[in-house]
Parts: sequence; structure tokens; C-alpha cells
Amino acid sequence: RLAACLTDHRRMYNAALEERREAWRMCRTGVRYGDQSAQLKHIRAADSEGRGRWSFTSRRSTGG
Repeated sequence: RLAACLTDHRRMYNAALEERREAWRMCRTGVRYGDQSAQLKHIRAADSEGRGRWSFTSRRSTGG
């Protein structure tokens, strides 16, 4: 379970980082931590792969 948790958190972090990079590359604008954190509720609800099993606080602490 720990390995799965770490893998899921790594994927979430990388996706958040990619969102920030793309926003900067395309629009020269930043994506705030608070905005990404607010997306987590919707991401967890639509998660067909079950990554919503990790707590919101744990996911939010991942960095995005």
C-alpha cells in the first residue's frame, strides 16, 4: 500500500507540475497552489483508477 501511495502521489505531483509548466509556456501565467488544491475534490470524484483512496490532506500535501 505504501508503494501504491507513493506512486499515486508522484503522478499527482508530476501532473500538477506539468499544468504549471504548460500555463507558463502557453500564456505566461502561473497556476497557484490554492487553485490546484481546489481541483482535488473533482479529481477524486472522477478518479476511475481509485487514487481517490488517499486522504485529501495527504494529496494536498503532495504539492498540487
